[in-house]
Amino acid sequence: MPATINYSNGFLVVVGFYILATVFYCLRSIFEKKILSAVALRITIAGLMIHAVFLARHLWGQEYPFLIAPFDTFQLVSFCVVFAFVLLSFLYRFLAAGLILLTAGLLFNVLSLVHLVQYRAPGHFLENPWAFVHLVFVFIGLAVFMVSFIVGIIYLIQEYRIKHKKTGGLFERFPPLEILDHIHYRSL
Repeated sequence: MPATINYSNGFLVVVGFYILATVFYCLRSIFEKKILSAVALRITIAGLMIHAVFLARHLWGQEYPFLIAPFDTFQLVSFCVVFAFVLLSFLYRFLAAGLILLTAGLLFNVLSLVHLVQYRAPGHFLENPWAFVHLVFVFIGLAVFMVSFIVGIIYLIQEYRIKHKKTGGLFERFPPLEILDHIHYRSL
């Protein structure tokens, strides 16, 4: 059995946690009860902790070179996106973005488990021991860019809704434009 699939059952548990949290965020947007966001955030944090344990365990068991398989890269991007969402939730009470950011993290997690993308990294790059550090920061940058992109889209939608005096709906729960602008600026 390949080394990239050793802990797939643990990663399936993580997918279950993320799906359950996404369902609670959907229910929050439908029924408008704040307790559902709190439950969803707790489920997300539990899933993130389990994800961290299995990802660390998986990467620790890897032989050099690291992060060259699609499983590894997608798992790291998924972890970084969900971590960025949890960080935003604590810093800015940005719980309404859970429906979007958690779904993006879930998508990368599922992509890693089904191995839809196959690629081969150039051999000379992997000979450098700093390649692992470089790749980790590349994936963190990708996750932060994804957060910035999603917050930018939410900002544009919020601005449009304000200019056209539209009220109600899911976007009513997002932070004001000033906070969205601040999050977008910091993530860029």
